[in-house]
Amino acid sequence: MDTSTGIALVSVMVAAASALYARYAWSTSRIAMAQQALMSILLEYRSAEMMDAVKTLWDFRRDNPGDSMVVKYEEIRKKDDELWRNAASSDKIAFVAGTLHFKRRLVSHFYAYLAHLVDHKILPEDIFYGSWSKTDLEIIPQVLVPLERGLGQALKVGAPAVLLSFQKLYDNAPKIATRGTHGQQSIDVGEC
Repeated sequence: MDTSTGIALVSVMVAAASALYARYAWSTSRIAMAQQALMSILLEYRSAEMMDAVKTLWDFRRDNPGDSMVVKYEEIRKKDDELWRNAASSDKIAFVAGTLHFKRRLVSHFYAYLAHLVDHKILPEDIFYGSWSKTDLEIIPQVLVPLERGLGQALKVGAPAVLLSFQKLYDNAPKIATRGTHGQQSIDVGEC
């Protein structure tokens, strides 16, 4: 074997080793990114502000079943908007933080972010659905989707594009918790 063949062979081996290392580094960084995203969303999800917003939306849903939920939401949103407009500048932010509309927006944007992470495979489905089951995501079809559609109609902007991502996030969730209502989960061992 001459020198040029030896150099070419060594170059191919170095290139192959570099490719393997690059693949390993890419895989490791994807895992780290998924873990960082998961930690971030879990911390946000367990915040007092998020818990308050989720509980407020479920209570609102319970008190306003069916189509009345969207109608009542729009009445409250309009009234709150008028109160906000008339509030002193120094009081506006505190006022807005307590409104039903803000709480819906907080929860809706949270789930939209989750849907984005899962859709773009930043957060792998198996990792995401290890933390959220279908029961955990029932707020999407029962509360968020109707309110988002109703708000789009009221503001004459149409349905938001995120509804498809919401639906996909919910539809792909495993059915671990199959009976009960929000906050009460029972596990059907036959489906585990």
